[in-house]
Amino acid sequence: MSSRGRSNYVVSLISGLGIIFCFFLFPFFVIETSLKSLSELQTQNRRQSIFTSLAQRNELISSFDDERKYYEKLLRNIFNIAQKQDNSLGYLERSIKLLKKNYPDQLEFVVWNEKGLLVEKLTDEKRYRYVLKKLYLVLKEVSQSILSESSTPIKNLESVKNNLNIIKQFLGRVFLPETLRQPYNQEGHSSLILADYGKDRPYFWYQIGKNFSMLVFINWGLIEGNQGLTKLCKAINAKWPDSFCGFAHIRDLTQIYPEPKARFANEIVAGLARFETVAEQEIELANSLMSVQLLNPKIRIFNIQKKDKRLLNTSDHRLQLLTKLGVLYFIGLAVVILNFRFRKAFFSIRWKLLLLFLYANAAPLSVLGFIAYDYLQNKKIALKNELNLEAARFLRDFDARFDQQRNHFDNSLNRVISRINKKNPGKLRESDLNQLKTELKRFNVSETYLFAKDGKKIFAHSSDGKDLSSSIKYFSTMAEGILKYMNRIILKTNKDDILSKITSPEDSEFIRNSIRDSRKIWPITIGDSVKLGYWNYLGNPEKFQNNYYLLLMWSQDEFQKIYLRNHLDDLKKGLPDSLAFAKSIRSGKYLKEPENNANQLRKFMNRVEEKKSICNGEITYKSEDYIAVGMVGNNLNGMVLCTLFPSKEIEKKIGRTRNQFFAGALLSVVLTTLIGLMVARQFMTPVKKLSEAALQINQQNFRHRIEGMDQDEFGHLGEVVNRVIEGLGELEIAKVVQESLFPEESFSQPPFSVYGKSVVMTTLGGDYFDFFKIDDENFGVIIGDVAGHGVAAALIMAMAKARVRMTEKQQRLDPAGLVSLVHSIIHSLKSRNLRRMMTFQYLVLNSKTGKVTFTNAGHCFPLLVNRKNKSARFIEHIGSPLGAGRKARYENLEFSMTEGEALVLFTDGIIEARNKHGEMMGFEGFIDIVVKNYTENPEEYYKKIFAAYIAWAGEADDDTTMIVISRN
Repeated sequence: MSSRGRSNYVVSLISGLGIIFCFFLFPFFVIETSLKSLSELQTQNRRQSIFTSLAQRNELISSFDDERKYYEKLLRNIFNIAQKQDNSLGYLERSIKLLKKNYPDQLEFVVWNEKGLLVEKLTDEKRYRYVLKKLYLVLKEVSQSILSESSTPIKNLESVKNNLNIIKQFLGRVFLPETLRQPYNQEGHSSLILADYGKDRPYFWYQIGKNFSMLVFINWGLIEGNQGLTKLCKAINAKWPDSFCGFAHIRDLTQIYPEPKARFANEIVAGLARFETVAEQEIELANSLMSVQLLNPKIRIFNIQKKDKRLLNTSDHRLQLLTKLGVLYFIGLAVVILNFRFRKAFFSIRWKLLLLFLYANAAPLSVLGFIAYDYLQNKKIALKNELNLEAARFLRDFDARFDQQRNHFDNSLNRVISRINKKNPGKLRESDLNQLKTELKRFNVSETYLFAKDGKKIFAHSSDGKDLSSSIKYFSTMAEGILKYMNRIILKTNKDDILSKITSPEDSEFIRNSIRDSRKIWPITIGDSVKLGYWNYLGNPEKFQNNYYLLLMWSQDEFQKIYLRNHLDDLKKGLPDSLAFAKSIRSGKYLKEPENNANQLRKFMNRVEEKKSICNGEITYKSEDYIAVGMVGNNLNGMVLCTLFPSKEIEKKIGRTRNQFFAGALLSVVLTTLIGLMVARQFMTPVKKLSEAALQINQQNFRHRIEGMDQDEFGHLGEVVNRVIEGLGELEIAKVVQESLFPEESFSQPPFSVYGKSVVMTTLGGDYFDFFKIDDENFGVIIGDVAGHGVAAALIMAMAKARVRMTEKQQRLDPAGLVSLVHSIIHSLKSRNLRRMMTFQYLVLNSKTGKVTFTNAGHCFPLLVNRKNKSARFIEHIGSPLGAGRKARYENLEFSMTEGEALVLFTDGIIEARNKHGEMMGFEGFIDIVVKNYTENPEEYYKKIFAAYIAWAGEADDDTTMIVISRN
């Protein structure tokens, strides 16, 4: 192989390797690497989504940490549903029958109607009618006290005090009055009431309703078993058949309840064992995903689901995506290759160049796209974490500002008292008292007391209408003693007198505290409850003339509610578009009740209350997704606070960032397109000029010139094209000259008629024909074909014609002699490096005798066609082409043409023509065409032959010359 060949081979090899790297290896590496990261992220999200779903199913039973809560919930649901029915007792009767069927000998019922009378057919206790009547009155008063949020202890209620001994004998020895609150506690904290350890019915539950009231006794058998928890798990399994929910005791983790499906059994035991070892709640096993939770110290609950390996297998998922992208890529690449390879391109060169630029930009854009996807996922998590921290900070600040309300109330109350003292330091008039009452209303006081210095009550008021008579009796004596003390009146000692007691040395701390805490809102203990109290003196304290003692009290719940009612919306100011909720731990009531379908919100706030720490979560409220943050107050220690922030706001932020990425990608594509178009324009402007020049050449406008080209490679090419156009112009002139060398297409010397024509495929062809009159009896016909095309062939053809025309009459009558003369001219050109040969044929026809004399110099044999017998034959006469050898010898051959015969002379362009199947026409094919299309008129005969030739070949691909000589 030559050095040039080796160089071309190396260049081709490097070019091929570059194409493989750019169009196959690099795109595959980029896509595969990016898909690996994307697949791992998507798989991780799917796995976490499954774990979250399993954990949420665990949450459905996490509040039932013992059997008592299950049965309390069951009885509560039956009671509430029955209360809403038109026939409440009918529904209750059917429910009781079903309960007794499911739990035989485990439940006993006592049912009262709306008037408090026993419903005999629904009541199992047939004894103690008097006790049951008293019990209904007690439970009714307790229910009213609880629902009104009265601060009076249950044991102090009249009906309880009067009937406690009878009730305890009936309910149980360990029954305590305060436990009657338990069925009315908020959801999640309500429970059965323990009454006795020894009876068959140790627990009971009750509710007082509008249409009926009921009391249910629960047997030990229900509480000690796990029937309720098992039923919950079965209900969850029925709702989500693709997973399995169950529980196990710590003492035997292999014993699963309810009995698990076979495909889960072994992995459940393995997952529970791992939970005991490493305390992981989210456990991935060989074939399953499992979420485990501690229900109570003895029981573990779990949810398990089979893996969908098609979704959780990163490699398979990536391979699937890679295969799909690969198919799309190769289809697109095939379209591009076809566009570049085929002559009829789909796109112009300008767009091809632009596509290459865009392709080069696609690789970094695809990498950035995958990075952006990963970034957006992490950004979403970061925004949620940031929001959780921000919301927690607002909640803590909001809780901390609660003390400001006490200071605000202190200062406001002190200003009110100071104004009244300043206006009237003596005895208060009715108008002063009315003014004081009006001023105090805006402080939402639970209990208000005003006493004169002799202990006489001026007024006392309770916001909930509670009877204050016992409190008035106590506070009036205390007020009298404190006012006397503050007015420096000496108190006489009397051991039975409260005044002596509060001034005794051992109780003097109470006086000091009274003085210290006056004019401030401060926690005080009243009986067995803690309240917030404020006291002050009306009169002229500076002169020790304190005429009145004012005492204000708030329950802690109420005081916190005042703050929340006034300031809860402040949470929304810190987090725009958020929602704020507060719930009393004591009563379970919301400051503002959530709208319907708020189950997830309620469950979340119950979880916050249970954990007593800041909790985060995602819930659906009013058909929208929210991020929830909640806490139990430190200062607002009786309240659960919660703020909801719409998830769509985070999605909007992510959307804005995503749009920025899209805008950046779009800008990159636009810039790439503009740069590609600029570069294309830089290249295509001169190419367009060259293309326009080619179009002008095609239209034979050889006066066109390319102008305004830069002095670069295109400029040099433009100069060359201008010279080519100039040369083509000259060739066009040469063509005109060459065409002038051909004779008229028709010639006649009776009885002979001649028609000839040359069809040239290039500007200048090498075919030559001529016919001319020699004398009255003879005329000559010449046909020739110079090897090749172009100027050289045209010049040789012109020289041959000139030599023929220069011969004398006698020389023209001798075909062999004339051919020899032309041969000498053609052969002499070889010594001048113009090595061309020419086939040549010269015929002399006698119009009287019909004799034809001809010499052949390597040309196609003439074809003699007979009209009568529809046949044709070649007149074979061999001779060497002109210019082939130094001493060529040529001889004449004679034959005659009779009436009705035709002689067809032709060049090899017709014989060598091929059709669309690649078949050559050949001599036999030409004879067939000539015979089938015979006609006496030589011009028509020529046209039929040429049309049949074109129909067979499709188009002429070589110079074609044909002469038809007919004898009529």
